[in-house]
Amino acid sequence: MKKILIIASTELAVFQMLTHLEQSKAEYINDILIQIESKNLFKFKKNKIFKLIFRKQFYVSQPSLPTFFRIFKFWRILAADKNQIIRNKVLNELKKISFDLENYDEVFFSNETISHYILYNSKVQKTYFNHSPIDTLLNIRLNFFKKIKNFIECYINNKFMNIYYKGNGNFLQKSIFSNYLKNKNSKHVLSMRIFRKIFFKFNKEKVKKISKSDYNLINFYLPYYAFNSKNSEIIVKNYINYFIENIFTEIIKKSSMKDIFLFKFRQTIPKNFQSKVFKYIKIKFPNVNMVLVNKEYPQMVNLEKVILNFKVKRFFTSYSSSIFLGKILSSKILIYSYAEFWDKF
Repeated sequence: MKKILIIASTELAVFQMLTHLEQSKAEYINDILIQIESKNLFKFKKNKIFKLIFRKQFYVSQPSLPTFFRIFKFWRILAADKNQIIRNKVLNELKKISFDLENYDEVFFSNETISHYILYNSKVQKTYFNHSPIDTLLNIRLNFFKKIKNFIECYINNKFMNIYYKGNGNFLQKSIFSNYLKNKNSKHVLSMRIFRKIFFKFNKEKVKKISKSDYNLINFYLPYYAFNSKNSEIIVKNYINYFIENIFTEIIKKSSMKDIFLFKFRQTIPKNFQSKVFKYIKIKFPNVNMVLVNKEYPQMVNLEKVILNFKVKRFFTSYSSSIFLGKILSSKILIYSYAEFWDKF
């Protein structure tokens, strides 16, 4: 029976890994190594279902990101010793929890920092699962010069930088997002049907919905630099007014007065700020039924979970992985992008 290690830091990657395992119909024993960081938006330790799926669960702190060699930043090769020091710390921490990579035949991983350290010089079979749609571009066809550049960078990183680096055919790749590629590759594609079933199993919640009302989900976000600028107050105030006048008014036009609008903020946006913005919008539109998801349903940490549990009819957002996942979870959902307004702002 095959022994598989799953390295994880996000639930999305785990759901894809479980989809692949069920899709392959192979017999296996699997353990999970969970990279923990202060900004984790979920708690694996509290997830009782995971305890039933995995034989062993290992928890390790997220280490510092290694320094990667780049041709146009060739001096980074001097950081090889620094990478080795961090790697030694990681290995010592894993030794304390009785973790040994040699116990496994195959490793499933995504964008976890720790994978760069523990997979270095390992002959174990490696399968990478996409963290986002952009990762599907790892298979993009490159011109001759870019192929040479990638080959050199991969070789030097894996040979001299004391880290594992994806490239030169040293990993397999699987992705739920590959279903949306124009030229699909059956070796990379995961079953949407199985993924949907697994997602439902882990994310189904009991919510009280108002009958005869459609639910619209609004992915409310701010410019990335909004809270990091000396002019942040002006930027934020201007954007909120811009959102109300140019975006929300258009959203209402595509909906019915009986509809309920679910506002979802990024978890990283301060809660007091979320409440302040939501209250301001409600004052501007007193006759519109609105719900602040972050406050009323704090367990719904991602947009996909909201789409699933409320059977959202319309989803208003900019470009994000939730566009693809939303369609997988609900084929009838209508998705509207307000990226054009965002770009103008």
